[in-house]
Amino acid sequence: MENENRQSWTLIAIAALGLVLGAVALIVAFGAKSTADDAATKASVEEVSAELSSLIDKLGIAESSLGGEQKELRGQAKQEARESRSAVTNLSNRLDKLERETAKLESLTRRNAKLGKQNTKEIGALEAQITTINSEISAVNQRVTKLSRRVTNADSGGQSAP
Repeated sequence: MENENRQSWTLIAIAALGLVLGAVALIVAFGAKSTADDAATKASVEEVSAELSSLIDKLGIAESSLGGEQKELRGQAKQEARESRSAVTNLSNRLDKLERETAKLESLTRRNAKLGKQNTKEIGALEAQITTINSEISAVNQRVTKLSRRVTNADSGGQSAP
């Protein structure tokens, strides 16, 4: 019995040793998996870090480019604003000049209309005077004709008519 007892204990010890070795094997396997996972995670982190660094570099380049473009656009906007103000000022000055010239032309037109009315009146008065003078000339011509006949008759020996 002692032999059996020893064998049982030996089998129990072997089984216990197998369990311990199995547990150690599991721990080693999990450690290896953890190390592999850590290595994969480290590689993944390094890869993501490299991509992030690349993206940061690209972002810096884009910000720099955008900053330059913004400065250029601001400069263009300022230049266009100056040109626009200058054009507005020029157009305003031209408009003011045209308004002054229009006012002068309107004044001259009114003056010409008044002069036209005065000229029409004066022309009417002159035409009346001409008509009067024409009738006076006609009367004088008739008298001259009568006097001329008298003189002609008197020279020819006839009597003069009164």
